[in-house]
Amino acid sequence: KYVLRKAGIFKNILVKHLRSYAKRIHGFDLAEADMIKCVKKTKTPILYIHGKLDTYVLPENSINLYNSTSEFLREIVLVDEAGHVMSYPVLGNLYECKINNFFKKFHIFD
Repeated sequence: KYVLRKAGIFKNILVKHLRSYAKRIHGFDLAEADMIKCVKKTKTPILYIHGKLDTYVLPENSINLYNSTSEFLREIVLVDEAGHVMSYPVLGNLYECKINNFFKKFHIFD
């Protein structure tokens, strides 16, 4: 709903159709989706990368998820000069290094 805030009068219609699509195609109700609950239960390591200048999906979303994830399964990279989906262009090779180091730390693809 936050992302759709600028949709004005069409927001409710969009949300209704998104909920219907998710239920019909994927078998779950978006109204019941709770990412905080999901990450609290996860056994999968998660690397959060988020641009601090993101106004589309606020950095607080990643920070809240990070804080709800087991301290043994989490890492976060907040990118100072990056907006929405711009962390890679800002960090370049350092972005790739962060991901590769994360994979190595958690023995992903060993």
